Amino acid sequence: MITYDPRDFALELEGHLNIRDEIEKLDPSLKSRLESIFFLDNRIFETSKLCDKLQLEISKLKKEYDSHNFNYGLGEAHRDFAINKKLRNETWAKIYEAGKERDGYYEKIQEIQTERDLLLKKVGDNYRKFKTSNQFFELHEKRVALYSIVSVDFMGKISKFILLTEYQRAQISLGNLDIYSVDSPLGKACVGKRIDQSFSYTIPSGAEITGKILECALPSLEQMEQIISKLNRAIVSSPSVSLNLNAWTSNNTRYQKGG
Repeated sequence: MITYDPRDFALELEGHLNIRDEIEKLDPSLKSRLESIFFLDNRIFETSKLCDKLQLEISKLKKEYDSHNFNYGLGEAHRDFAINKKLRNETWAKIYEAGKERDGYYEKIQEIQTERDLLLKKVGDNYRKFKTSNQFFELHEKRVALYSIVSVDFMGKISKFILLTEYQRAQISLGNLDIYSVDSPLGKACVGKRIDQSFSYTIPSGAEITGKILECALPSLEQMEQIISKLNRAIVSSPSVSLNLNAWTSNNTRYQKGG
């Protein structure tokens, strides 16, 4: 879920950075166990997808088998009896092999789950924090989203910018760092893309611009504080009747309006 309020995002970022620091300070053996559990969880997920794919294939094959079996049941007098008998037997063999492969994956999942559960008992609550934090950084450091600082290769020309909302972009400057709206043609083309993926968009003149994502990074807490501070000043100096001021409230005093 995308967090649009910069305060909420800053608080979330700060929390996960603190968790990352905690993990780095853990005993090496405990840290290794956490990483192993995360790896095993991913293996379980990927293997489960393979099981699901095979199950769909088996369901499709069973329908084919039922069709061949029906025609086979019409007897030798049917003109395609020999063909249907052959197809029926071949389809059943495929069902058997797919089922065998699927069951092998199920057994593998159970083995991995057993190994993971033993490790979970040794790491306690640390893994929940570790997993949540890893998912956050996986999402924001490998895929372009709101507040991403993106480096792009435009056919040999390197450009670096941050993506904000249109309202934020209109109110903020961040030194030499360019700012684009997530709703701009460039923003829409980049959002959701991963590192090394290409994108394209059309400019008003009709020309097509192509590029490639080189890097995707999170803003620093200092940069988020600059964004929040400048938005606070914009609200105080020129309040808009269309702006929802309640969206800027926060229970955390560090990022309260005007703080």
